[in-house]
Amino acid sequence: GIVEGRERGQSGKVAFCDKEILHPDAFLDLGCGGSGQGIVTGLRRVIVLLPPRHAAATNRKNDTAISTPLIPGTLRPRTCRLLLKLVFVTVGFAGVVAANAQPDTFLDRIDRFIIQQMTNFDSVRPTSQEPLIQTYAGYDPTNSDAYYRGDIYDQSVAICYLLERGQTARGRELADAILFLQKHDQIPDGHLHAAYCPTNLLDATTGFTSVKDPAISAGNMSWAGIALARTFVVTGDSNYLGGALQCANWIRNNLRHDDGPGGFSWGIDTGHYAPQRSTEHNIDFYALAMDLYGLTFDTNWLNMADHARNFVTAMYNTNGAPNGFYWIGTVYDGVTINQSPIPADAQSWSTLATVDSFDHATNALMWMDSHLDAWCWNGTNWHKGIKFSNTGTGVDSLQTASAAMACLLTGRSTNAQALVETLRWIQCCATNSDGYGIVASPCTNAVSGWGPIPNQPYTAACAWAGLAMLVAEGRLTANPLESIFHVSISRSDGAVSLSWPAFPLHSYDILWSTNVMISISNWTHVPVGQTNRWVDTDSRCEKFYWVRMQ
Repeated sequence: GIVEGRERGQSGKVAFCDKEILHPDAFLDLGCGGSGQGIVTGLRRVIVLLPPRHAAATNRKNDTAISTPLIPGTLRPRTCRLLLKLVFVTVGFAGVVAANAQPDTFLDRIDRFIIQQMTNFDSVRPTSQEPLIQTYAGYDPTNSDAYYRGDIYDQSVAICYLLERGQTARGRELADAILFLQKHDQIPDGHLHAAYCPTNLLDATTGFTSVKDPAISAGNMSWAGIALARTFVVTGDSNYLGGALQCANWIRNNLRHDDGPGGFSWGIDTGHYAPQRSTEHNIDFYALAMDLYGLTFDTNWLNMADHARNFVTAMYNTNGAPNGFYWIGTVYDGVTINQSPIPADAQSWSTLATVDSFDHATNALMWMDSHLDAWCWNGTNWHKGIKFSNTGTGVDSLQTASAAMACLLTGRSTNAQALVETLRWIQCCATNSDGYGIVASPCTNAVSGWGPIPNQPYTAACAWAGLAMLVAEGRLTANPLESIFHVSISRSDGAVSLSWPAFPLHSYDILWSTNVMISISNWTHVPVGQTNRWVDTDSRCEKFYWVRMQ
Protein backbone atom coordinates (compact mmCIF):
# COMPACT_ATOMS: atom_id res chain seq x y z
CA GLY A 1 0.00 0.00 0.00
CA ILE A 2 0.99 3.64 -0.07
CA VAL A 3 1.08 6.11 2.77
CA GLU A 4 1.34 9.70 1.70
CA GLY A 5 1.99 12.75 3.86
CA ARG A 6 1.79 16.31 2.61
CA GLU A 7 2.24 19.81 3.87
CA ARG A 8 0.52 21.57 1.00
CA GLY A 9 2.69 23.97 -0.97
CA GLN A 10 5.59 23.80 1.46
CA SER A 11 8.79 21.92 1.92
CA GLY A 12 8.97 19.42 4.71
CA LYS A 13 10.08 16.03 5.83
CA VAL A 14 8.47 12.64 6.21
CA ALA A 15 9.85 10.53 9.01
CA PHE A 16 9.15 7.02 10.18
CA CYS A 17 10.00 4.68 13.00
CA ASP A 18 9.30 1.05 13.81
CA LYS A 19 9.56 1.31 17.59
CA GLU A 20 7.28 2.65 20.30
CA ILE A 21 9.51 5.69 20.81
CA LEU A 22 8.34 9.22 20.30
CA HIS A 23 11.67 11.05 20.65
CA PRO A 24 12.55 12.57 17.24
CA ASP A 25 15.96 10.95 17.23
CA ALA A 26 14.25 7.58 16.90
CA PHE A 27 12.79 8.54 13.54
CA LEU A 28 14.37 8.37 10.12
CA ASP A 29 13.87 11.46 7.97
CA LEU A 30 13.06 11.47 4.30
CA GLY A 31 13.54 14.90 2.74
CA CYS A 32 10.52 16.12 0.83
CA GLY A 33 12.30 18.92 -1.01
CA GLY A 34 10.33 21.73 -2.52
CA SER A 35 7.41 19.50 -3.47
CA GLY A 36 6.21 19.23 0.11
CA GLN A 37 5.24 15.65 -0.58
CA GLY A 38 6.62 12.39 0.74
CA ILE A 39 5.55 8.91 -0.33
CA VAL A 40 6.52 5.74 1.48
CA THR A 41 5.47 2.53 -0.23
CA GLY A 42 4.68 -0.95 0.98
CA LEU A 43 3.15 -0.18 4.35
CA ARG A 44 0.41 -1.57 6.49
CA ARG A 45 -1.77 0.39 8.92
CA VAL A 46 -0.59 3.86 9.82
CA ILE A 47 -0.66 5.91 12.98
CA VAL A 48 0.03 9.57 12.31
CA LEU A 49 1.71 12.05 14.61
CA LEU A 50 1.29 15.67 13.62
CA PRO A 51 3.97 18.03 14.91
CA PRO A 52 3.16 20.74 17.44
CA ARG A 53 1.68 23.91 16.03
CA HIS A 54 3.04 26.05 18.91
CA ALA A 55 6.55 24.70 19.27
CA ALA A 56 10.02 25.39 18.12
CA ALA A 57 10.63 23.53 14.90
CA THR A 58 13.78 21.48 14.58
CA ASN A 59 16.08 21.28 11.63
CA ARG A 60 16.84 17.54 11.76
CA LYS A 61 19.64 17.82 9.24
CA ASN A 62 21.71 20.09 11.46
CA ASP A 63 20.03 19.26 14.79
CA THR A 64 19.52 22.95 15.49
CA ALA A 65 16.45 24.49 17.01
CA ILE A 66 14.60 27.33 15.33
CA SER A 67 13.38 29.62 18.05
CA THR A 68 10.52 31.30 16.18
CA PRO A 69 7.31 29.41 17.06
CA LEU A 70 5.00 28.13 14.38
CA ILE A 71 1.85 30.20 14.01
CA PRO A 72 -1.45 28.30 13.81
CA GLY A 73 -2.61 28.05 10.24
CA THR A 74 0.85 28.61 8.77
CA LEU A 75 3.73 26.34 7.93
CA ARG A 76 7.38 27.28 8.03
CA PRO A 77 9.14 26.20 4.82
CA ARG A 78 11.86 23.56 5.16
CA THR A 79 11.29 22.89 8.86
CA CYS A 80 7.79 21.43 9.29
CA ARG A 81 7.56 17.69 9.53
CA LEU A 82 4.77 15.17 9.22
CA LEU A 83 5.70 12.13 11.29
CA LEU A 84 4.23 8.86 10.13
CA LYS A 85 4.46 6.17 12.76
CA LEU A 86 4.47 3.02 10.68
CA VAL A 87 4.44 -0.70 11.25
CA PHE A 88 6.60 -3.05 9.20
CA VAL A 89 9.19 -0.38 8.44
CA THR A 90 12.29 -1.22 10.35
CA VAL A 91 15.55 0.46 11.13
CA GLY A 92 17.31 -2.87 11.49
CA PHE A 93 17.88 -2.82 15.21
CA ALA A 94 19.25 -6.02 16.65
CA GLY A 95 16.58 -7.90 18.53
CA VAL A 96 18.40 -11.20 18.82
CA VAL A 97 19.16 -12.35 22.33
CA ALA A 98 22.57 -13.95 22.62
CA ALA A 99 22.77 -17.45 24.03
CA ASN A 100 24.62 -16.29 27.11
CA ALA A 101 22.44 -13.20 27.70
CA GLN A 102 19.95 -12.93 30.54
CA PRO A 103 16.73 -11.65 28.97
CA ASP A 104 14.60 -9.96 31.57
CA THR A 105 11.36 -9.14 29.80
CA PHE A 106 8.52 -11.29 28.55
CA LEU A 107 9.27 -10.39 24.94
CA ASP A 108 13.02 -10.94 25.31
CA ARG A 109 12.28 -14.47 26.46
CA ILE A 110 9.85 -15.01 23.58
CA ASP A 111 12.61 -13.87 21.19
CA ARG A 112 15.03 -16.35 22.68
CA PHE A 113 12.59 -19.25 22.38
CA ILE A 114 11.65 -18.44 18.76
CA ILE A 115 15.29 -18.21 17.74
CA GLN A 116 16.05 -21.44 19.58
CA GLN A 117 13.32 -23.20 17.61
CA MET A 118 14.72 -21.77 14.38
CA THR A 119 18.29 -22.84 14.99
CA ASN A 120 17.90 -26.26 16.65
CA PHE A 121 18.73 -28.09 13.42
CA ASP A 122 21.30 -25.71 11.94
CA SER A 123 24.09 -28.24 12.43
CA VAL A 124 22.34 -30.96 10.40
CA ARG A 125 20.26 -29.03 7.86
CA PRO A 126 21.97 -28.44 4.48
CA THR A 127 23.57 -25.00 4.40
CA SER A 128 21.75 -24.19 1.16
CA GLN A 129 18.39 -24.29 3.00
CA GLU A 130 16.80 -21.71 5.26
CA PRO A 131 15.37 -22.89 8.61
CA LEU A 132 12.02 -24.51 9.21
CA ILE A 133 10.99 -23.74 12.76
CA GLN A 134 10.53 -26.65 15.17
CA THR A 135 6.89 -26.85 16.28
CA TYR A 136 7.38 -28.18 19.81
CA ALA A 137 10.20 -28.12 22.31
CA GLY A 138 10.63 -30.52 25.21
CA TYR A 139 10.14 -33.79 23.36
CA ASP A 140 12.80 -36.46 23.29
CA PRO A 141 14.31 -37.08 19.80
CA THR A 142 13.10 -40.67 20.03
CA ASN A 143 9.58 -39.26 19.60
CA SER A 144 10.28 -38.50 15.96
CA ASP A 145 6.71 -37.48 15.03
CA ALA A 146 6.77 -34.59 17.51
CA TYR A 147 10.47 -33.73 17.66
CA TYR A 148 11.23 -33.70 13.94
CA ARG A 149 8.25 -31.62 12.89
CA GLY A 150 8.01 -28.12 11.47
CA ASP A 151 4.52 -26.78 10.82
CA ILE A 152 3.82 -24.13 8.19
CA TYR A 153 1.33 -22.46 10.55
CA ASP A 154 3.97 -22.05 13.28
CA GLN A 155 6.47 -20.83 10.69
CA SER A 156 3.98 -18.20 9.50
CA VAL A 157 2.95 -16.81 12.88
CA ALA A 158 6.61 -16.69 13.91
CA ILE A 159 7.35 -14.57 10.80
CA CYS A 160 4.61 -12.12 11.78
CA TYR A 161 6.06 -11.87 15.28
CA LEU A 162 9.67 -11.43 14.18
CA LEU A 163 8.75 -8.69 11.73
CA GLU A 164 6.85 -6.85 14.46
CA ARG A 165 9.93 -7.09 16.68
CA GLY A 166 12.09 -5.56 13.97
CA GLN A 167 13.99 -8.80 13.41
CA THR A 168 13.63 -8.60 9.65
CA ALA A 169 16.58 -10.82 8.79
CA ARG A 170 15.26 -13.64 10.98
CA GLY A 171 11.74 -13.27 9.61
CA ARG A 172 13.09 -13.30 6.10
CA GLU A 173 14.94 -16.56 6.70
CA LEU A 174 11.67 -18.24 7.61
CA ALA A 175 9.87 -16.66 4.65
CA ASP A 176 12.60 -17.89 2.29
CA ALA A 177 12.03 -21.43 3.58
CA ILE A 178 8.35 -21.17 2.61
CA LEU A 179 9.29 -20.04 -0.90
CA PHE A 180 11.75 -22.96 -1.10
CA LEU A 181 9.01 -25.42 -0.16
CA GLN A 182 6.66 -24.00 -2.78
CA LYS A 183 9.32 -24.24 -5.46
CA HIS A 184 10.44 -27.80 -4.69
CA ASP A 185 7.10 -29.51 -4.21
CA GLN A 186 6.41 -32.46 -6.47
CA ILE A 187 3.60 -30.37 -7.98
CA PRO A 188 4.98 -26.80 -7.76
CA ASP A 189 1.66 -24.99 -8.07
CA GLY A 190 2.12 -22.89 -4.93
CA HIS A 191 0.44 -25.19 -2.42
CA LEU A 192 1.99 -26.07 0.94
CA HIS A 193 1.56 -29.10 3.15
CA ALA A 194 0.84 -28.84 6.86
CA ALA A 195 4.30 -29.88 8.09
CA TYR A 196 7.76 -30.85 6.89
CA CYS A 197 10.95 -32.30 8.38
CA PRO A 198 13.10 -29.42 9.68
CA THR A 199 16.39 -31.33 9.43
CA ASN A 200 16.20 -31.34 5.62
CA LEU A 201 13.48 -29.69 3.55
CA LEU A 202 14.11 -32.17 0.73
CA ASP A 203 13.53 -35.90 0.79
CA ALA A 204 16.79 -37.72 0.12
CA THR A 205 15.04 -40.34 -2.02
CA THR A 206 12.66 -38.28 -4.18
CA GLY A 207 14.41 -34.92 -4.22
CA PHE A 208 11.08 -33.26 -3.52
CA THR A 209 9.99 -31.70 -0.25
CA SER A 210 10.21 -33.80 2.92
CA VAL A 211 6.53 -33.80 3.79
CA LYS A 212 5.78 -34.70 7.41
CA ASP A 213 2.02 -34.06 7.30
CA PRO A 214 0.55 -34.13 3.77
CA ALA A 215 -2.65 -32.19 4.56
CA ILE A 216 -3.23 -29.04 2.49
CA SER A 217 -5.63 -26.65 4.20
CA ALA A 218 -7.03 -23.25 3.37
CA GLY A 219 -6.13 -22.09 6.87
CA ASN A 220 -2.43 -22.99 6.80
CA MET A 221 -2.08 -21.73 3.24
CA SER A 222 -3.71 -18.43 4.17
CA TRP A 223 -1.38 -17.94 7.12
CA ALA A 224 1.62 -18.60 4.89
CA GLY A 225 0.28 -16.01 2.46
CA ILE A 226 -0.27 -13.49 5.25
CA ALA A 227 3.31 -13.96 6.47
CA LEU A 228 4.76 -13.66 2.95
CA ALA A 229 2.69 -10.54 2.24
CA ARG A 230 4.04 -8.90 5.37
CA THR A 231 7.58 -9.89 4.46
CA PHE A 232 7.06 -8.18 1.12
CA VAL A 233 5.82 -5.06 2.92
CA VAL A 234 9.01 -4.91 4.98
CA THR A 235 11.57 -5.86 2.35
CA GLY A 236 10.01 -4.71 -0.91
CA ASP A 237 11.13 -8.03 -2.45
CA SER A 238 8.42 -9.03 -4.95
CA ASN A 239 9.29 -12.72 -4.57
CA TYR A 240 7.40 -12.71 -1.27
CA LEU A 241 4.35 -11.09 -2.84
CA GLY A 242 4.56 -13.71 -5.56
CA GLY A 243 4.57 -16.47 -2.96
CA ALA A 244 1.56 -14.96 -1.20
CA LEU A 245 -0.29 -14.76 -4.51
CA GLN A 246 0.51 -18.41 -5.22
CA CYS A 247 -1.04 -19.41 -1.89
CA ALA A 248 -4.16 -17.36 -2.52
CA ASN A 249 -4.56 -18.46 -6.12
CA TRP A 250 -4.36 -22.12 -5.11
CA ILE A 251 -7.15 -21.61 -2.57
CA ARG A 252 -9.25 -19.61 -5.02
CA ASN A 253 -8.82 -22.11 -7.85
CA ASN A 254 -9.33 -25.28 -5.83
CA LEU A 255 -11.49 -24.55 -2.80
CA ARG A 256 -14.10 -21.93 -3.74
CA HIS A 257 -17.79 -22.89 -3.56
CA ASP A 258 -20.94 -20.99 -4.45
CA ASP A 259 -23.59 -23.33 -3.03
CA GLY A 260 -25.18 -22.89 0.40
CA PRO A 261 -23.27 -20.33 2.47
CA GLY A 262 -20.49 -20.17 -0.14
CA GLY A 263 -16.98 -19.70 1.14
CA PHE A 264 -13.96 -21.94 0.75
CA SER A 265 -13.69 -25.57 1.78
CA TRP A 266 -11.17 -27.16 4.14
CA GLY A 267 -8.70 -28.52 1.56
CA ILE A 268 -7.10 -31.93 1.13
CA ASP A 269 -6.66 -34.31 4.05
CA THR A 270 -4.91 -37.70 3.91
CA GLY A 271 -4.96 -37.53 0.13
CA HIS A 272 -8.70 -36.93 -0.15
CA TYR A 273 -10.67 -33.78 -0.80
CA ALA A 274 -12.20 -32.44 2.43
CA PRO A 275 -15.47 -30.69 1.49
CA GLN A 276 -16.38 -29.28 4.90
CA ARG A 277 -16.00 -25.53 5.33
CA SER A 278 -14.37 -23.94 8.34
CA THR A 279 -15.23 -20.55 9.81
CA GLU A 280 -11.66 -20.10 10.99
CA HIS A 281 -10.22 -20.95 7.56
CA ASN A 282 -12.54 -18.48 5.86
CA ILE A 283 -11.49 -15.79 8.36
CA ASP A 284 -7.87 -16.57 7.50
CA PHE A 285 -8.49 -16.36 3.78
CA TYR A 286 -10.50 -13.16 4.19
CA ALA A 287 -7.48 -11.57 5.89
CA LEU A 288 -5.13 -12.76 3.14
CA ALA A 289 -7.40 -11.62 0.32
CA MET A 290 -7.78 -8.20 1.93
CA ASP A 291 -4.00 -7.97 2.26
CA LEU A 292 -3.59 -8.76 -1.42
CA TYR A 293 -6.20 -6.21 -2.42
CA GLY A 294 -4.40 -3.61 -0.33
CA LEU A 295 -1.09 -4.45 -2.02
CA THR A 296 -2.21 -5.00 -5.62
CA PHE A 297 -5.50 -3.06 -5.92
CA ASP A 298 -6.80 -6.04 -7.89
CA THR A 299 -10.55 -6.07 -7.20
CA ASN A 300 -10.64 -9.83 -7.74
CA TRP A 301 -9.12 -10.14 -4.27
CA LEU A 302 -11.74 -7.83 -2.83
CA ASN A 303 -14.38 -10.11 -4.36
CA MET A 304 -12.68 -13.17 -2.87
CA ALA A 305 -12.56 -11.45 0.53
CA ASP A 306 -16.28 -10.70 0.35
CA HIS A 307 -16.97 -14.31 -0.63
CA ALA A 308 -15.16 -15.53 2.49
CA ARG A 309 -16.79 -12.83 4.61
CA ASN A 310 -20.26 -13.89 3.48
CA PHE A 311 -19.55 -17.41 4.73
CA VAL A 312 -18.32 -16.16 8.11
CA THR A 313 -21.34 -13.93 8.64
CA ALA A 314 -23.61 -16.86 7.71
CA MET A 315 -22.01 -18.84 10.55
CA TYR A 316 -23.08 -16.28 13.16
CA ASN A 317 -25.68 -17.74 15.47
CA THR A 318 -28.41 -15.12 15.81
CA ASN A 319 -30.37 -17.36 18.19
CA GLY A 320 -27.75 -16.72 20.84
CA ALA A 321 -28.37 -12.97 21.00
CA PRO A 322 -27.42 -10.84 22.81
CA ASN A 323 -24.43 -13.15 23.30
CA GLY A 324 -24.26 -14.62 19.81
CA PHE A 325 -21.33 -16.69 18.58
CA TYR A 326 -19.88 -18.22 15.42
CA TRP A 327 -20.35 -21.89 14.61
CA ILE A 328 -17.29 -23.90 13.62
CA GLY A 329 -18.46 -24.24 10.01
CA THR A 330 -20.28 -26.92 8.05
CA VAL A 331 -20.38 -30.70 7.98
CA TYR A 332 -19.13 -32.68 4.99
CA ASP A 333 -21.95 -31.61 2.66
CA GLY A 334 -20.53 -28.08 2.81
CA VAL A 335 -23.95 -26.60 3.54
CA THR A 336 -25.36 -27.91 6.83
CA ILE A 337 -24.01 -26.08 9.88
CA ASN A 338 -21.84 -28.17 12.19
CA GLN A 339 -23.01 -27.29 15.70
CA SER A 340 -20.28 -29.01 17.70
CA PRO A 341 -17.76 -28.16 18.86
CA ILE A 342 -17.87 -24.35 19.06
CA PRO A 343 -14.24 -23.15 18.92
CA ALA A 344 -12.64 -20.10 20.49
CA ASP A 345 -10.71 -19.05 17.39
CA ALA A 346 -13.89 -18.42 15.41
CA GLN A 347 -14.89 -15.89 18.07
CA SER A 348 -11.61 -14.05 18.62
CA TRP A 349 -10.21 -14.20 15.08
CA SER A 350 -13.43 -12.88 13.55
CA THR A 351 -12.88 -9.85 15.78
CA LEU A 352 -9.19 -9.49 14.90
CA ALA A 353 -9.87 -9.68 11.16
CA THR A 354 -12.86 -7.25 11.44
CA VAL A 355 -14.70 -9.60 9.12
CA ASP A 356 -18.14 -8.87 10.60
CA SER A 357 -19.89 -6.04 12.43
CA PHE A 358 -18.56 -4.66 15.68
CA ASP A 359 -21.77 -5.74 17.45
CA HIS A 360 -21.33 -9.34 16.34
CA ALA A 361 -17.68 -9.27 17.35
CA THR A 362 -18.56 -7.93 20.78
CA ASN A 363 -21.26 -10.55 21.25
CA ALA A 364 -18.87 -13.33 20.22
CA LEU A 365 -16.26 -12.16 22.73
CA MET A 366 -18.90 -11.99 25.47
CA TRP A 367 -20.04 -15.51 24.63
CA MET A 368 -16.45 -16.76 24.62
CA ASP A 369 -15.75 -15.17 27.99
CA SER A 370 -18.75 -16.81 29.62
CA HIS A 371 -18.70 -20.20 27.85
CA LEU A 372 -15.07 -20.93 27.02
CA ASP A 373 -13.30 -19.72 30.15
CA ALA A 374 -10.93 -22.20 31.75
CA TRP A 375 -8.82 -22.04 34.90
CA CYS A 376 -5.49 -23.33 36.13
CA TRP A 377 -4.48 -23.61 39.78
CA ASN A 378 -0.85 -22.87 40.63
CA GLY A 379 -1.09 -23.95 44.26
CA THR A 380 -1.87 -20.42 45.41
CA ASN A 381 -4.05 -18.70 42.82
CA TRP A 382 -6.37 -19.49 39.96
CA HIS A 383 -5.35 -18.27 36.52
CA LYS A 384 -8.01 -17.57 33.90
CA GLY A 385 -7.54 -18.63 30.30
CA ILE A 386 -9.57 -19.73 27.30
CA LYS A 387 -10.15 -23.34 26.31
CA PHE A 388 -10.08 -24.48 22.71
CA SER A 389 -13.80 -25.22 22.40
CA ASN A 390 -16.96 -25.81 24.39
CA THR A 391 -16.27 -29.56 24.39
CA GLY A 392 -12.64 -29.10 25.43
CA THR A 393 -11.09 -28.79 28.86
CA GLY A 394 -8.18 -26.86 30.29
CA VAL A 395 -6.47 -23.66 29.23
CA ASP A 396 -5.30 -23.44 25.61
CA SER A 397 -2.42 -20.95 25.53
CA LEU A 398 -2.78 -19.97 21.88
CA GLN A 399 -6.50 -19.30 22.26
CA THR A 400 -5.79 -17.36 25.44
CA ALA A 401 -3.29 -15.15 23.61
CA SER A 402 -5.53 -14.41 20.63
CA ALA A 403 -8.48 -13.77 22.97
CA ALA A 404 -6.33 -11.35 24.98
CA MET A 405 -5.47 -9.45 21.81
CA ALA A 406 -9.10 -9.30 20.71
CA CYS A 407 -10.16 -7.99 24.12
CA LEU A 408 -7.39 -5.39 24.10
CA LEU A 409 -8.38 -4.10 20.67
CA THR A 410 -12.06 -3.83 21.56
CA GLY A 411 -11.61 -2.07 24.89
CA ARG A 412 -12.39 -5.07 27.13
CA SER A 413 -9.48 -4.16 29.36
CA THR A 414 -10.47 -6.11 32.48
CA ASN A 415 -10.82 -9.36 30.54
CA ALA A 416 -7.64 -8.65 28.63
CA GLN A 417 -5.60 -7.95 31.74
CA ALA A 418 -6.56 -11.28 33.32
CA LEU A 419 -5.55 -13.16 30.18
CA VAL A 420 -2.28 -11.26 29.81
CA GLU A 421 -1.36 -12.07 33.41
CA THR A 422 -2.10 -15.73 32.73
CA LEU A 423 0.30 -15.64 29.77
CA ARG A 424 2.99 -14.19 32.03
CA TRP A 425 2.40 -16.95 34.55
CA ILE A 426 2.47 -19.65 31.86
CA GLN A 427 5.85 -18.43 30.62
CA CYS A 428 7.52 -18.33 34.00
CA CYS A 429 5.86 -20.97 36.09
CA ALA A 430 3.63 -23.48 34.27
CA THR A 431 4.45 -27.17 34.39
CA ASN A 432 7.09 -27.99 31.74
CA SER A 433 7.76 -24.32 31.06
CA ASP A 434 11.38 -23.53 30.18
CA GLY A 435 10.98 -19.92 31.30
CA TYR A 436 11.10 -18.63 27.71
CA GLY A 437 8.48 -20.27 25.53
CA ILE A 438 4.77 -20.84 26.09
CA VAL A 439 3.47 -24.36 26.61
CA ALA A 440 0.52 -25.34 24.42
CA SER A 441 -1.45 -25.84 27.63
CA PRO A 442 -0.34 -25.25 31.23
CA CYS A 443 -2.70 -28.06 32.24
CA THR A 444 -1.42 -31.60 32.04
CA ASN A 445 -4.77 -33.05 30.91
CA ALA A 446 -6.18 -30.40 28.55
CA VAL A 447 -8.11 -31.48 25.45
CA SER A 448 -9.29 -29.46 22.45
CA GLY A 449 -12.48 -31.32 21.67
CA TRP A 450 -10.69 -33.64 19.24
CA GLY A 451 -7.71 -34.76 21.26
CA PRO A 452 -5.14 -33.86 23.93
CA ILE A 453 -3.27 -30.55 23.95
CA PRO A 454 0.42 -31.13 24.75
CA ASN A 455 1.91 -29.68 27.91
CA GLN A 456 5.04 -28.75 25.95
CA PRO A 457 6.49 -25.42 24.75
CA TYR A 458 4.73 -24.62 21.47
CA THR A 459 6.03 -22.20 18.84
CA ALA A 460 2.68 -20.92 17.55
CA ALA A 461 1.40 -20.24 21.07
CA CYS A 462 4.67 -18.48 21.84
CA ALA A 463 4.43 -16.22 18.78
CA TRP A 464 0.77 -15.42 19.49
CA ALA A 465 1.62 -14.58 23.10
CA GLY A 466 4.36 -12.26 21.91
CA LEU A 467 2.03 -10.50 19.49
CA ALA A 468 -0.61 -10.12 22.19
CA MET A 469 1.95 -8.65 24.57
CA LEU A 470 3.04 -6.16 21.93
CA VAL A 471 -0.57 -4.99 21.65
CA ALA A 472 -0.80 -4.84 25.46
CA GLU A 473 2.27 -2.61 25.52
CA GLY A 474 0.70 -0.19 23.04
CA ARG A 475 1.76 -1.54 19.65
CA LEU A 476 -1.72 -1.57 18.16
CA THR A 477 -0.44 -2.82 14.83
CA ALA A 478 0.76 -6.23 16.06
CA ASN A 479 -2.52 -7.89 15.04
CA PRO A 480 -1.54 -10.32 12.23
CA LEU A 481 -5.11 -10.49 10.89
CA GLU A 482 -5.47 -6.75 10.40
CA SER A 483 -5.81 -6.03 6.69
CA ILE A 484 -3.25 -4.04 4.74
CA PHE A 485 -4.62 -0.94 3.09
CA HIS A 486 -3.28 2.51 2.33
CA VAL A 487 -4.19 5.77 4.00
CA SER A 488 -3.50 9.19 2.49
CA ILE A 489 -2.94 12.10 4.85
CA SER A 490 -3.00 15.77 3.97
CA ARG A 491 -2.96 18.91 6.06
CA SER A 492 -4.03 22.41 5.07
CA ASP A 493 -5.18 25.50 6.96
CA GLY A 494 -5.11 23.72 10.29
CA ALA A 495 -7.24 20.76 9.16
CA VAL A 496 -6.12 17.17 8.73
CA SER A 497 -7.71 15.04 6.01
CA LEU A 498 -7.54 11.24 6.00
CA SER A 499 -8.73 9.17 3.04
CA TRP A 500 -8.52 5.48 2.15
CA PRO A 501 -9.90 3.01 -0.43
CA ALA A 502 -13.64 2.39 -0.33
CA PHE A 503 -14.39 -1.20 0.63
CA PRO A 504 -18.03 -2.03 -0.19
CA LEU A 505 -20.19 -3.24 2.70
CA HIS A 506 -17.67 -1.99 5.27
CA SER A 507 -17.87 0.97 7.59
CA TYR A 508 -15.07 2.81 9.37
CA ASP A 509 -14.18 4.35 12.68
CA ILE A 510 -11.58 6.97 13.40
CA LEU A 511 -9.87 6.74 16.75
CA TRP A 512 -7.52 9.46 17.89
CA SER A 513 -5.47 10.27 20.93
CA THR A 514 -2.70 12.61 22.02
CA ASN A 515 -0.92 9.63 23.63
CA VAL A 516 -0.34 6.46 21.61
CA MET A 517 0.61 4.47 24.70
CA ILE A 518 -2.74 4.64 26.49
CA SER A 519 -5.34 1.90 26.19
CA ILE A 520 -7.30 1.98 22.95
CA SER A 521 -10.49 2.08 25.05
CA ASN A 522 -9.50 5.60 26.11
CA TRP A 523 -9.00 6.93 22.60
CA THR A 524 -11.66 9.26 21.21
CA HIS A 525 -13.96 7.26 18.93
CA VAL A 526 -15.56 8.86 15.86
CA PRO A 527 -17.78 6.59 13.70
CA VAL A 528 -17.68 7.78 10.09
CA GLY A 529 -19.93 5.17 8.44
CA GLN A 530 -19.21 3.93 4.93
CA THR A 531 -17.45 7.06 3.78
CA ASN A 532 -13.76 6.75 2.93
CA ARG A 533 -12.74 10.27 3.95
CA TRP A 534 -12.63 12.19 7.22
CA VAL A 535 -11.49 15.70 8.08
CA ASP A 536 -10.34 16.79 11.52
CA THR A 537 -10.64 20.55 11.98
CA ASP A 538 -9.19 20.46 15.49
CA SER A 539 -5.65 21.83 15.26
CA ARG A 540 -4.33 20.72 18.63
CA CYS A 541 -0.68 19.86 18.44
CA GLU A 542 0.15 16.15 18.68
CA LYS A 543 -2.46 13.62 17.63
CA PHE A 544 -2.39 9.97 16.67
CA TYR A 545 -5.04 8.60 14.32
CA TRP A 546 -6.16 5.04 13.74
CA VAL A 547 -8.46 4.17 10.83
CA ARG A 548 -10.34 1.01 11.78
CA MET A 549 -12.45 -0.94 9.32
CA GLN A 550 -15.58 -2.70 10.52
